[in-house]
Amino acid sequence: MQVTLDISDKFAAAINGLSEAIRFASGATTAAAQEVGKSAAAVTDAGKTAESKAESGPIFWADNSTGYFGKVATEAEYAAKKAEADGVYKITETIYNEKQAALKGKNAADAKAKKAADAKAKKEADTKKGAESTTEKKGAEHPPVEALVEVFARYLPKDLDKETRAERAKFVKPLLERFGAARASELLPEHRALAMNLVERKMAGEDIDPTSADFAEVCAEVEEDMI
Repeated sequence: MQVTLDISDKFAAAINGLSEAIRFASGATTAAAQEVGKSAAAVTDAGKTAESKAESGPIFWADNSTGYFGKVATEAEYAAKKAEADGVYKITETIYNEKQAALKGKNAADAKAKKAADAKAKKEADTKKGAESTTEKKGAEHPPVEALVEVFARYLPKDLDKETRAERAKFVKPLLERFGAARASELLPEHRALAMNLVERKMAGEDIDPTSADFAEVCAEVEEDMI
C-alpha cells in the first residue's frame, strides 16, 4: 500500500523549525557540560597546586617555649621540628618577617651596647694604667728609705751623749709628728725629701722650728727646689 502525503509549505516550515530547536538544545547542553567539566578540572588543578605548594613550602614556624623561629621547605620538615618541641607552631610570612626585623634590631642594639661597654672598660683601664704609671714615676722621684734613715742617723748618731740627744730629739719628734709618723722610717715617700731637707738645714745651723707657722713656707721653698 502506498500513502502519499500532501504537506503544505506552512507545515513543512514548522517541522524544519522544530528540528533546528532540537539540534540547538542538544548543542547547548553539550557546551554547558563541557564548561562544567572545565570548571571542575580547574578546581581540581587549583587544589593540587595548593596541596603541592603546602608540601613544598616554605613553611614558617615559631617556638613559644624558646622564642626561636624560622622556616622549612616541606611539611615533613615541619613535622620533624614540631616533634622535637611541643611549642612549635605555624606562623605567617608576615609575622616571620616582623620577627626577623625585630631580631636584627635587637642584635644591632646589643652590638652597640657592647661596643660602648668595651670602650668604657678600655678608657677605665687606660686611666688606671696612667695613674699607676704616674704613681710609679713619683715614687721613683722620692728618696729611698735608706737615704732618709741615713740623714736622721747623722743627726742622731748612736754615740751621741744623752744631753745632746735629748736636745736634738726636741726637734725630731715634733718634725715626725707633723708628718704623722712616730719614726723616720715610717715617713711616707712624698714626705721624705722635705724631712731630709729640714734635718740637713738644722744640722747646718739654720734655726728651724717644725711647730711654727714658718714650717709651711719652708715646705714651699723645698718644693720649689725640687721642681
